[in-house]
Amino acid sequence: MDQHRATNHPFSQLSIEQFESWSKHPSNLFLACEYKDGFAGLFFSVRLKQDIFDKLMHFEMKKSEIREEDFVTSDDVGSDFLLSFYAINHKVAMMLFVRHYAYLIANQKNIMEIGVITALDEVKKTVHNMNLEFDKSKVLEKDITLDAYRQKLDKVLATEYVVKMLFSE
Repeated sequence: MDQHRATNHPFSQLSIEQFESWSKHPSNLFLACEYKDGFAGLFFSVRLKQDIFDKLMHFEMKKSEIREEDFVTSDDVGSDFLLSFYAINHKVAMMLFVRHYAYLIANQKNIMEIGVITALDEVKKTVHNMNLEFDKSKVLEKDITLDAYRQKLDKVLATEYVVKMLFSE
């Protein structure tokens, strides 16, 4: 939770209760990576009803305004929203993303789109590699702009980056 708070603007903050509750929802993907009894990484995405996903991507609602009933059931079609990501190094990041892509492949019949909102340049580079396209921006403060990126799942899975990541040593 501290890593989530450290890497997210107050506009994007969640409460500890939301974070914990949402991590247990069966449609969502929550991954935590430990190494030698220490925290090494986190990947958290939520599968949302399409209208809620669209509202987030258009900055019509904040992440903190998501409610339990906005998540789809495991069998329903929705869109995958990347909520939080942190890794201490490239190897941990790759392990978390490989697991995320395995989740996307296994659930591709029930996922329409992938989306993320970020202000961090490192995340924007990853988003580009995932083949997500810029959608909208929102200026929060003089020096902080949030950018929304999204893409249909089939275009995310059919990229050179995915093939290299999944089949690299």
